[in-house]
Amino acid sequence: MARQTVKGRQVSLERKIVALEAKLAQSEERSKRLLEAKRRLERRHRQVVAEVRETEEERLNQTKLFENLIEAIAAPIFYKDENGVYLGCNRFYENYSGFSRDALVGKTVFDVWPADLARQFHESDLKLIKRRKPHVDKTQAIYSDGSRHDVMIHRATFDKADGKVGGVIGFIE
Repeated sequence: MARQTVKGRQVSLERKIVALEAKLAQSEERSKRLLEAKRRLERRHRQVVAEVRETEEERLNQTKLFENLIEAIAAPIFYKDENGVYLGCNRFYENYSGFSRDALVGKTVFDVWPADLARQFHESDLKLIKRRKPHVDKTQAIYSDGSRHDVMIHRATFDKADGKVGGVIGFIE
């Protein structure tokens, strides 16, 4: 009887060893699949990073083109967001207005122009944003020397990527 018990234990141990070897083989196969999945994810990550860099470079190139285009036009040009906050201008606008780009960006017409003109400019921007059609105003503006002059201000809206109004761009004639 002792022999049967030892033999029974031996058979039981052999079964356990076979089962453990099967589990080990499954684990090794699972590890191989996980490692391959990890490699695929790493390759995809590198592709996505490269695409993001390329897209960012394209965006920077478009921004630079826009800046160069605005600077190349020999007319005072300004642009504001949909809330009337100046986003920028060209050097002709700086010379015309007497405000540097750095002094202008982040401000509204109420921060830089006399109240009567600021109100008029702001109302014109609001109407333009509502209508979304280019508009020309005959108005007065103050030159950098402080003198008032009759001018024509041409304005149009520009859109954001989602199609909503991004703001107003204009030039002074």
